[in-house]
Amino acid sequence: MDAGLAAVLGALAGAVATTGAAVAAGWAQREVARITARSQHRKERLQSRQSHYREFASAAYTVRDLVKRSVGHRESSHVVTDQFSQELQTAWKALQGARLDVVLSGPDQVGMAAQKLEELASEVSREARVFIVMGMLETQGVVMSESDRRDRHEALMFVQNSATAFEEKVGEFERLAQAALEDDGSARLGR
Repeated sequence: MDAGLAAVLGALAGAVATTGAAVAAGWAQREVARITARSQHRKERLQSRQSHYREFASAAYTVRDLVKRSVGHRESSHVVTDQFSQELQTAWKALQGARLDVVLSGPDQVGMAAQKLEELASEVSREARVFIVMGMLETQGVVMSESDRRDRHEALMFVQNSATAFEEKVGEFERLAQAALEDDGSARLGR
């Protein structure tokens, strides 16, 4: 092979190697940028989830504490008052508002646990209101049938007996939320 051809082939090999290295470097930079963007997105989503979960849990604790306050009193009508019912209604509405953020943040299991908690809080709030309204009617001289008295008593029992169920549902939400926050993306939780 003559020296001129060797020089041309050497230059061509160098050009191909340089082009290949440039293409590989460009691809590697794009991959690094994609991985960095994905990592930043996961971090922001995690922070958002944590904030939504915290807000929901705080509202759930408020409802839980109100319900627990109604338990174990001989004269429960002194605890389950109109003020109690209004506080419970307000706490339930806060829980209801926070639930949407949890559902939108995902994953599905955490959203379903939040929905179960919110539904129970809604039922408790409704039954507390039934107890209060029926008590007010009775106080105002409305004659209550035995069935009405039984319904009022059952409403109070529902409120009081829901404390344990509410505590269990709060625990379930906490466990699922913690698992979702610890998920590093290598295993799918539902979304």
